[in-house]
Amino acid sequence: MASAEESVEGPGSGLKCVMYLTGQHPNVPSKELVSHITHVELAFMNSDTFNKDVAEWPLFTTVDKVRTQFMPGTKVMVAIGGWSDTKGFDTAARTPESRKKWAQNVADMVKATGADGRTPLSKAG
Repeated sequence: MASAEESVEGPGSGLKCVMYLTGQHPNVPSKELVSHITHVELAFMNSDTFNKDVAEWPLFTTVDKVRTQFMPGTKVMVAIGGWSDTKGFDTAARTPESRKKWAQNVADMVKATGADGRTPLSKAG
């Protein structure tokens, strides 16, 4: 049986190790301690942010700053929703137009922040 150190090799290994980085606990351990992390989820952006016209994307830090705290190749994602934040998903799902607007705003956020993607969350996980 492989040990945790043997089975988690970090970016480029084919294995995934995800870390949530939250505004409540924004301190990142040293690079040596996070060298195995392949994906960082910036948590959480409110799900209802994407149902309206906005010019800024409210994150507690920047994607660029987070990138400097992890190994090269680590993906930085934005987690949308979480815990009991489902209001935005309910509103977005109502009509074809609201779904299109929500999806376009998410795409705009990913591009504007420089994130590698997003993770929508729901009550189901």
